[in-house]
Amino acid sequence: MKLSKYVMLALAGLAFAACSNEDAEQNSLSNGKSVSISIANMAKPDSRATGSFSDEIQKIPVADISNLKVIFLAGDQISSTTTFDKGTNIDGIYTFHKVPGDVNAVAILGNTDKVITVHSSFSTLLDAIKKDLIGQQSTPNDIVVYGKSTSWSASGSCSDESGATSTLYDAGQITVQPLLARIEIGGIACTDLGESSASEVALYKELTLSKIGIDNILTAVDGSETISYPATEQGQKDWNAATGWYIDPFNPEIELKDKDALPNVYVYNVAPGAAPRIILTVANGVFNNGVSGNLDMPQYVRASSYTDDKGTEITAFEAGKIYKVNYAFTCNNIKPWIPVETICVKVDIVIPNWTIVNLTPDFD
Repeated sequence: MKLSKYVMLALAGLAFAACSNEDAEQNSLSNGKSVSISIANMAKPDSRATGSFSDEIQKIPVADISNLKVIFLAGDQISSTTTFDKGTNIDGIYTFHKVPGDVNAVAILGNTDKVITVHSSFSTLLDAIKKDLIGQQSTPNDIVVYGKSTSWSASGSCSDESGATSTLYDAGQITVQPLLARIEIGGIACTDLGESSASEVALYKELTLSKIGIDNILTAVDGSETISYPATEQGQKDWNAATGWYIDPFNPEIELKDKDALPNVYVYNVAPGAAPRIILTVANGVFNNGVSGNLDMPQYVRASSYTDDKGTEITAFEAGKIYKVNYAFTCNNIKPWIPVETICVKVDIVIPNWTIVNLTPDFD
């Protein structure tokens, strides 16, 4: 999948107030409270396209404010719901009135069409949404975003349109972030292509790349099922024939004739959990002595472990983070499917409005 740019939403300075008549009828409380909220960096997400890595300076939106739902909670029970267009907006601060008096938390959900039922369990709703995440791995836009605040403090009083006064509560700061993680693979290059070597390892002067993708990815939220291609003859056959959202075939195949990194970045949304493995297929190669390597092809460049800028090994991906992998390898990292060998890959972790993590791959 190709690059698209998203941004984690920051919901700052929460205090809810001012509901519409519809909300007032739903809540029907005369002794309700008021709460206000402010939101930053809201914009409609772009569609995914091949391009550069996500930048921590860029604003990479994950949702439009019109796609966000405000859910007031009394413990785990959904007390009432509304949307931002029902609040009073003054300089980006939204105030909602006549919020039920027993409310002690607020949640924000975006990009979901799940029915939200008042007086039902919020945790049950969230579990149902998480079960749908696997399907969202293949979609670039409209990833479910979520944030919650249980920090409440009275910050004064507030009057609604009718003149009724209620206590104004500040819910603190909410960060709304995607429930998925994302891996961005770029900087694909063979750093010693065309060099001579006195070692037993023959170096290539040309390479033909046919596809890139990931495996060891979840197909069930509880981790009970994965897409994986083992180090067996059948596993190799299955990978060579595999298609799907987690694989990008190069059509036409890419010819590497120098050390320059490829400009494209390949992006995959993944459920949080164990780090996926990157597999790059080398369809053919020409050694420095002019001999074609096609008798031993295809071969592969695989990375199944990663380290961040601090040298910490990254074994699991977390929701709301973008893992940027600079996939620079050497000729020695090009291996047959069996046996499995790994490479080291360095990954940078950055935080745009998603949290960006820069990683270095450890090649098999």
